[in-house]
Amino acid sequence: MPRVGRSKQLTIECEYAYPVSTKRLFRALTLEVGAWWTDPFRMLAPSTSLNLDPAPGGHFLETGTKGSWWIWASVTGVKPDRFLELTGRFGMAGAVAGAVAYELTPKGRGGSMLKATHVAVGDIGKSDWKSYTFGWEQLLDKKLRAYLRRNSKRR
Repeated sequence: MPRVGRSKQLTIECEYAYPVSTKRLFRALTLEVGAWWTDPFRMLAPSTSLNLDPAPGGHFLETGTKGSWWIWASVTGVKPDRFLELTGRFGMAGAVAGAVAYELTPKGRGGSMLKATHVAVGDIGKSDWKSYTFGWEQLLDKKLRAYLRRNSKRR
């Protein structure tokens, strides 16, 4: 007899302020993502390359050795320096559909606010809530912030 499961929804929202312009933040989120989205937040191996092409039909793609690759998500919306939407599984196992939206807004004296929303529906376990909440905090509040601090003069 087939097993019938229930679909669950995961929604994570987080907001962070950064001391850089929305233009600089958007560049870090897109063209420089491989520099700060590092281990242990890779699917294939710590030494893989991670790229995001913010063009129509672009992908958030991890490339490994010997022809291995993993599409984290597809780019489904862009407003340069203001908004980025990605649709995909973002590393979740099983039958999952998900989307991540980044909204960037200017915040006094050349700073910016980033609101990130991750919504996923499907075979989502209890551990996914905890691990993805932790993961987004580590990536956006720790790793991205540290990267921007080290590379604040980049344009």
